[in-house]
Amino acid sequence: ALVGTTVAGDHEGMDEAAMMQTWMEYGSPNEHHAKMAKMVGAWDIAGTSWEYEGAEPMTSVMTSTFTPVLDGRYFVEEVEGSIDMNGQKMPFQGRNLCGYDNLKKKYFFVWVDSWMPGFITGEG
Repeated sequence: ALVGTTVAGDHEGMDEAAMMQTWMEYGSPNEHHAKMAKMVGAWDIAGTSWEYEGAEPMTSVMTSTFTPVLDGRYFVEEVEGSIDMNGQKMPFQGRNLCGYDNLKKKYFFVWVDSWMPGFITGEG
């Protein structure tokens, strides 16, 4: 089943011009999209993590490219690099589609990567 956001009922009783104006506002990038646009560019990522307390640290060195798509309504982040696990460099790639939902008034993301055949979503 497809799940999405609709504005059913929000436009009852509106004349055609008011309804068109409402749809244009829902569909246009706004100040939230402008905030996200500040992240556009190329970034270096370095991190350290531990599987459990006392474990050997795992280090990662990656790059991230954050790009606007569809006239700034969404952003795509491409992450590439490696994670050092017990002295072995494991290649890693990830993709993030994110944006701001004008109807829900929430930021959202969908993340996929080369280490798992599933996806992670979030909003807030």
